[in-house]
Amino acid sequence: MTTARRCKVLGKWRLTEADQWDCANLNLVEPAYIRFDEDGRGKMVFGALQAGLVH
Repeated sequence: MTTARRCKVLGKWRLTEADQWDCANLNLVEPAYIRFDEDGRGKMVFGALQAGLVH
């Protein structure tokens, strides 16, 4: 088993609160989330931002 497969943060995580944004702004376009994939990539979405993540 690789280190990534043992990682406990893999998967899609819903962002429910942030210090700088209220819930309406956090979920402006779609429900806010961050996703970590086994291949070291992922995606982050909140407000009007969509970003790809690469390790």
